[in-house]
Amino acid sequence: MNTRTSKVGRISAKFSDKEFRDCYVDSHITNGLSFQIRGMRKSRKLSQQELAVRLGTKQEAISRLENPDYGKFSLDTLKKIGSEFDVALSVRFISFSELAAQTTSMTKEMISVPAYKDDDGLNNWCNIPSVQYIDESFKEKPSSLLQKRIVTIVSTGSAISNG
Repeated sequence: MNTRTSKVGRISAKFSDKEFRDCYVDSHITNGLSFQIRGMRKSRKLSQQELAVRLGTKQEAISRLENPDYGKFSLDTLKKIGSEFDVALSVRFISFSELAAQTTSMTKEMISVPAYKDDDGLNNWCNIPSVQYIDESFKEKPSSLLQKRIVTIVSTGSAISNG
């Protein structure tokens, strides 16, 4: 049995406890976001002060966001950070099995997400066979240009704009 399989086994056994599940999710979100913000900032060779200026905030705010004990992220702040680093932000509900798989296969590369211009994975976009609208009603009567461009994320985890 490999190391990853044994980690998943140990974690899944503990998931029967609701309190453990809640703490695990909280820790995954708080630690993951803090480490990612710090990792992306450092990979771009920015100080906390420089990032704060770019985001229109104070250095202390960046320090708090990079502290795993803080845990008070707002979606607006995360979207600003994503925009500044030119990366996507994905917020969605997932199963515990998917969470366990994600957390047991985390790599250093997953912490420091590349900016759009450095994202080599984009070259694979045109090789994805199918694209569907998230909501079929968008296809018939889209109420905005944004809705016209909404697509499902296909099983590879990539998305293609349909227009």
